Order: sequence, then structure tokens, then C-alpha cells
Amino acid sequence: MLPVLQVGPLSIRMPGLVLLAALWLALEVAARAGVRRGLNPDRLYNFGFLVVVAGIAGARLAFVLAHLNLYTRITPVTRALGAALSLSPGTEIAWAGVLIAAAAAVLLARLWRLPPLPLADAFAPALAVLTLGVGLAALLRGDLLGMPADLPWAIDLAGARRHPTQAYIMLVAAAALIVAWRLERTPPERRAPGTLAQIVVMVPCVGVLLVEPLRADSATIGPGLRVMAVAALTVLVADLALFAARAPVQVEEDMA
Repeated sequence: MLPVLQVGPLSIRMPGLVLLAALWLALEVAARAGVRRGLNPDRLYNFGFLVVVAGIAGARLAFVLAHLNLYTRITPVTRALGAALSLSPGTEIAWAGVLIAAAAAVLLARLWRLPPLPLADAFAPALAVLTLGVGLAALLRGDLLGMPADLPWAIDLAGARRHPTQAYIMLVAAAALIVAWRLERTPPERRAPGTLAQIVVMVPCVGVLLVEPLRADSATIGPGLRVMAVAALTVLVADLALFAARAPVQVEEDMA
């Protein structure tokens, strides 16, 4: 783990640096993919940046509301506000941030009249890039703990040998990028708008379903249901339903 890189008197927080680099690269990928679909790259940059900001703010706000009794005990008020606005690791609720980011994406797409299917195609590979950065940042910081495991590739973390779930997430993101790259090589006239996003989104959904049982710190609801697994299964079922309504035969042939 490398949470902080010391360069002389300068301390560099590596997870934050990795996330910023991943965000910039993801927006660059989305902008270039959008140009190929006739979308304004500057508008895509703004869209992606605002959606990410909304997701981060939403995840943080959800955590504050869930622990409001702790923040109301802090005095004076300015100190309480500072604590509430702090972006310390582990003080967010990821699934709430994802939901708010999705709502922000829908709202911005309607306000700016962005065509939803080409927009989804443009951001599908960008989402994979961002997920790759999240996995690397989590590995550097020691987050997303895996279950204890006695395997050759297990890593020492939090006092035990564990599944490297952070690396698993990175592998899933890399697989999604490869699928996106293969699909981008398909001539646009041979695939319907939205098909690329449909197929690419399936990869991380399946990955989450495979990785979540190996995590030791997953958020749960009800009778031990893992929140991220439930969300991934919901998205996967909806995606498969779209395939039933509009099967992309030509793309599937090209992928074979």
C-alpha cells in the first residue's frame, strides 16, 4: 500500500492523485468518443465533471445524514460544517453517490438536450477507465478489503492475507475497456446507438457479482444482501431486457 508518497518535504496523497488522473483520462476518452458521434466535446467534459461532482457530494451528504447525531454534537457550528464538508476516506456511502450521479446524468442530459444513446456509448469506455482508477486508488489506500484467503496471489492487508479485491476490480475494468475497444472498431452503420453501452455495462455488472462475495467490508441491507450486488443484478437484468427488445445481431457476430 502507498497512501502517501514522500518526495523531500512534499507529501503526495497517491490515491487522490490516481483518481484525478483517472477522471481526466476518462473525460478525454468520453470526449473523443463523443466527437465520433457528433457530440460537442466541451459539453461532454462539463457533463462528466458535473456528474462526478454530484456523485461525490451525494455520497458525502448521505454519510453525514446517516451520522447526523455525531455532527450536531460538534461545536462551534463552523467546525461542524468543516467536518461535514471534509472528504476524508471512508466518510461516504458509495451506493448513494452512484444513485445521485445517475440522477444528475439524467437531469443534465434533458436540460442540455443530449441524445441519450450516443451519450451512453461515449461514456461507456470512460466509466471503465474511471473504475480502473478507483481500483488502483483503493489498492494504494488499502480500501475495499477482501476476505481472508490462503492463495498464492493473496495480499497482506489489515493484519491478514486477503483476496486482492482491488486488483479484481481493476481486471474487470480492463476487460470492459477491451470489449469497448473491440466494439468501437465495428462500423457505426452496423450497430444501433446504445448497443456499445449495453454490452460494455454488462462486464462490470458481472464483475461486481463475482467480486462482492469476496469482499469483507461490503455495505448490506435487509437479511445480509450486499448493496452493490443487488444494484449490479438490477442493472444486468434491465440490460438483458433491452437485448430482448433489441438484439444487436451484427455486433455479436463481429465480437465472435
